[in-house]
Amino acid sequence: MKRISLTREVNGHTRYYKIVLSKTLFGEYGVERVYGGERNKKPTGRKLNFFETVEAAMRCFDDILKTKYAKGYSLPHF
Repeated sequence: MKRISLTREVNGHTRYYKIVLSKTLFGEYGVERVYGGERNKKPTGRKLNFFETVEAAMRCFDDILKTKYAKGYSLPHF
């Protein structure tokens, strides 16, 4: 399993984006994205994509990560 959490500031509010790569019970690989604002009680959105190979899932995971870095997301600062 591979997991990463990213954040960014937008108009004084913190937005988050979580990406998780995991194997399903049926032997497929899933890439789940959960995103929203920290001031909301529930996530704004959730997307789930399935892949037959771990390589395809990793490519999707890396592509999403590159896109989010380009939009200004970064690892959270504690």
